[in-house]
This record gives sequence, C-alpha cells and structure tokens, in this order.
Amino acid sequence: GVVDKGVYYTESSKFVGDNFKGNSNTSSLTSKKMTYFSKEEKVLFQGRVVMKDVDSVFKGESVEYYPKTEVVKSLEKYSIDYKDFQFRGDNGVFNNKTGILNGNKSDITAVNGDRFISDKIYGNLNEMIMDFTGNVNGEVHDRGVITTFKGDFARVYFKNSGKYEILRSEVREN
Repeated sequence: GVVDKGVYYTESSKFVGDNFKGNSNTSSLTSKKMTYFSKEEKVLFQGRVVMKDVDSVFKGESVEYYPKTEVVKSLEKYSIDYKDFQFRGDNGVFNNKTGILNGNKSDITAVNGDRFISDKIYGNLNEMIMDFTGNVNGEVHDRGVITTFKGDFARVYFKNSGKYEILRSEVREN
C-alpha cells in the first residue's frame, strides 16, 4: 500500500501514515489514517475505511485488520454489502477465511426486502446460516406476502438459486 507522510516509530515498533491506498489482484482498501503495529502484526485503519473484494464492500470508521488470520474487527458502526445483503452493526468481527461474522446491534436487509434486526448476530457467510439473538425483529417477503416475527432467537438458513432466498427459519422464545 501507499501512504502520505509515513513515519516509523522504532521504540513502539509502529508505522503511521495518512491517506492509505492498498490494492491486490482481487481487493482494495482505503482509509484516512493507517497505523501498523509490527509486534502485534495488526493494522488499525481510521477514517472513511473502505475494503472491497470480489463479493463485498466493507465501510467503517475504525477497523483493526490482522493480515495473518484475515480477521477484520470493526470498533465502531459498520456496513457490509455482501452479495444480495446489506449488513449494518455497531461493531463486529469478520473472518475472511472462515466467513464467520459476529456482531452487535445488527440490521440485515436482503435485496428482496427481507430484514432482520437483533442485539447480536453470529453467522457463517460461506454457509449462509445466521443466528440472531436478543430483541429479534424480522420481516420476510415471499410472493407478495409479508410475514413479521419477534423473539429472543432466530436462526435463518439461506440458499442461492441465482439469488439468495430463505430456505428455512427457526424462531424461538417469541
């Protein structure tokens, strides 16, 4: 990647720069500020962070990235456009290798209008199985019929048949 005004601090083993721009064959990343902590092997991106790859666009204001494990940790509000979905949350962790998403105050909307809001989300984006816990509110659109539900827990299974659709859902303690 490239930065403006890059400085390496030897005592704290960190590199700091402004206006970071990084690219690979399949992804790009930009932020207003970048701090690389070489001992911890982590990067802190701050200010208008945008991470793009083939399937997704991640946006946030304060993000830790761990290159070895490909873990992205959003320390503040974030949004992810992933295939047919938009994910929003207050903070969360996403593992690019495993597809595991773990977040707080989640709000997920599908292109067909399906929407799920909850205090927490834990899901696997590779397998498209999502667990929503705490104050779950959902709205599912199917052939012009809208079904709403509330509860403390919902597990939703999605399938891809050209577009993502709900295969099955389980709602408990509603």
